[in-house]
Amino acid sequence: MNEQEQEKFNKLIEAAESYIVKNAKVVLNAIRNTNADNCYDLIYKKYQPMYDINKLREKEENTKKLDLLRRFCIQLQNYQAMPRAINYFSYNSENDSLKSMMLQDNEIFKIAEELYKSNETDALSIYKKFKDKLKFEEEKDTEGKKSFFKDRVKLKEDNKPFKVIVNDKGKCKIYYNWAWLKYCVGLSDVFKFLNDNERVNKIFEDKPKSNIFDDIFGLGNALTSDFLKEIGHIKLIKPDVHIIEIYKHLTEPQKTPDPQKTPDPQKTPDPQKTPASKKVQEDFSKWIGNQKDKEKYTPYYIDKILWLCCTGDFYEDGIIITKMTRQNFLNYFDNYSNKNK
Repeated sequence: MNEQEQEKFNKLIEAAESYIVKNAKVVLNAIRNTNADNCYDLIYKKYQPMYDINKLREKEENTKKLDLLRRFCIQLQNYQAMPRAINYFSYNSENDSLKSMMLQDNEIFKIAEELYKSNETDALSIYKKFKDKLKFEEEKDTEGKKSFFKDRVKLKEDNKPFKVIVNDKGKCKIYYNWAWLKYCVGLSDVFKFLNDNERVNKIFEDKPKSNIFDDIFGLGNALTSDFLKEIGHIKLIKPDVHIIEIYKHLTEPQKTPDPQKTPDPQKTPDPQKTPASKKVQEDFSKWIGNQKDKEKYTPYYIDKILWLCCTGDFYEDGIIITKMTRQNFLNYFDNYSNKNK
């Protein structure tokens, strides 16, 4: 264990709690009577896992599976750039409020529940059902669509599923090719998974394996970890892009960023410089395990507080604090560390 990294991690958590209080205290207190000076209370009163794993274990089999299906419906939307393509498609597209998104999530779940109960597992049939119900615009590239269903993820290099276009002002527009198709392929795999009781039971083991969803399209290590922690496995941390970049900030020598340089959204990350998600998960778990107050500083709490710092998305209240970004938080952390040496 690198002691210097552990010390930086301890400072990171101090800085994260301080950062949330600094940026969110006024707006959060205006919404509800929560003492925002205590981030632990704030997160555990409002930002809890979606389910209690012990209560979920005890539910009747069909009810339990529908609860899992609801979580899968949400989780599959987090694959790559899908949150905007799926969640932000709307029959009320001018209303981006939390309420309209919740209504849409419920609508998606109702369709998925109907398909699951009818034992539908064909991805194309699932896609057609969603299209008929939700009236979304489909891709005109029918050949690409056919090849996607035939080869699943073996897409041609010149026909990638997501294209990022940068205009002359440096602004990005993302074209979502086949996002709904990919979502329905994932649901097809989910339905098959839920029909296998032996595999479903593995979700409820004390330490479920990270490859439990390997054959569900769109659920890699990060989203599998997120799924499991949100059904109550609070000892897991999701190694998403925010956690990975924070990890790099803690473990690599820091370079002074050029404020005039605009990041290239099309640039492919160098795999030699991007740590493996499982390595990030393991090291975070070790650092968290060395915290003195293990009841308070669970992986779930630390995962949630860092995510809020990097996104400013206080989703339980429908509030996004736009100045709370990952880079702003890392800058704050560096200043906090220097002042509290």
